[in-house]
Amino acid sequence: MHDLIQKASFLHKRCTSFLNQQVAPYLEKYGSFEVVGSYALDLMVWPDLDIQFKPNQEDAIQVIGELSKDLLKDENVKSIKLINFYKRPNTKFAAGICMCVHYLPIEDVEWKADIWIQERDAAKQTLARTQTWQALLEPSTRQLILKWKTRLLNDQNRVIKHGSQAVYEAILEKGYKTDSEIEAHLHAKLGDF
Repeated sequence: MHDLIQKASFLHKRCTSFLNQQVAPYLEKYGSFEVVGSYALDLMVWPDLDIQFKPNQEDAIQVIGELSKDLLKDENVKSIKLINFYKRPNTKFAAGICMCVHYLPIEDVEWKADIWIQERDAAKQTLARTQTWQALLEPSTRQLILKWKTRLLNDQNRVIKHGSQAVYEAILEKGYKTDSEIEAHLHAKLGDF
């Protein structure tokens, strides 16, 4: 368990540098942002960063275009994928747009940044849920979460889709402590993993 905590702390430290040098300068040019997800919770098991972004203009599509153009000029950006969740009503994600930015290796780490532009209410809910999870975290739950997130790593060494959220729900919201309770919850939410 101690190794998982060290790895999470190491990734968090590296991610802080990545955020400040590679991501924040671009986002600050076009609006404001808050980091959510595993970085905000200090529960990282792979190099992924989730960000709630609020454009400084009404026309979010125009901002996304300009931001994408700037990012694609960055020598470290490998690819950008835009997903319109307004057009995908049968998804677990809130209405909005996600800009998935994949980076070439930076100091041997291939980072991914998911930049979310969501409706105001959806963004508030995400931030509130992150704050609730932060308040519920204890050393024992942190270790348990890291253990289960590590078990959910796929063959690309990334947590399976919706995996982190399902783990947070099981341990922080439901209060499950035993492997059998957590595994049953994850199977109900994720199917076979």
